Amino acid sequence: MLTLEQLLEEYFFARHLRARSQESYRGASRQLQKYMLSVDLSHPDQLTPRDVLRWRSTALKQMKEVSWNSYMRHLRALWNFGLDQGLLTGSKNPFKGTAVSEPKKPKKTLNLEQIAQARWILAQMDAWEHGHNERSRITPAWFWQVVNETFYSTGLRLNQVLNIKLADVRLKDRLIIASIEGSKNKREYPIPISSKYLPWITMLVDRARLQKFSSKDQLFNVNRFSSHHRRLEMNCWQVEACYAKISEIANSKISPHRFRHTMGTDLMKKPERNLHLVKELLGHTNIKTTLEYVSVDVEMLRECVER
Repeated sequence: MLTLEQLLEEYFFARHLRARSQESYRGASRQLQKYMLSVDLSHPDQLTPRDVLRWRSTALKQMKEVSWNSYMRHLRALWNFGLDQGLLTGSKNPFKGTAVSEPKKPKKTLNLEQIAQARWILAQMDAWEHGHNERSRITPAWFWQVVNETFYSTGLRLNQVLNIKLADVRLKDRLIIASIEGSKNKREYPIPISSKYLPWITMLVDRARLQKFSSKDQLFNVNRFSSHHRRLEMNCWQVEACYAKISEIANSKISPHRFRHTMGTDLMKKPERNLHLVKELLGHTNIKTTLEYVSVDVEMLRECVER
């Protein structure tokens, strides 16, 4: 009988998944493994729908509904694969129908003060590095300023920014090509470069060329611009570590994805708002996904009530 770990490795072998996606599957599998050990189950074939429901009754006392549903999506896909490939002997997926309703909270956005705070913090870091010829807590600060302005001005996902190559930035056309490699929906699409963002991305491209970047090199790679960083490529954890420091200093949660939610929300507040254009800018294939990024503007609701 196949073990859970063996089933997972077979799934990874058959599917083309990014490293972060694989880690999500491993996280869900680790949680399931803990439960199986607690009830003396050693193989996936032994797991029944009732076992999963028993697990749910205890798990939801310790985790949020969104976390549980995430585990269920991953494990349901894993079991579907095992059943389809004949790796599991059962006839029914024990994870089918085990998701729960999630509280509908508005997407997290950033206000003008938070955006200004992030910019001010990085500007102070940059001034320190120039004035003292020493690295600051977030280094090199100029690079992270470009990263911050990129999230603010483009609405790109973190993984999309990490997958931008030097050749993807077309300064003459004032476009960035969001590549298939970084896309959740395997879609390539252009992102316009605004006039305010142009000097930032131009600076990064110019410095990359001075560092002899090839056209296929990862453009947003802090490791190429500072000896303090020694990885070959920049990864999501380096970006998240930067924003963890910014959030700590600002005493406010600031993250790449909050910039994305903010862009969608702010664009839909404008009088000339166009849902289809916002959908294209955010790179969605389904307009329902775009609607999830659009928070309700209380002032717009107030205006409607007043009228």
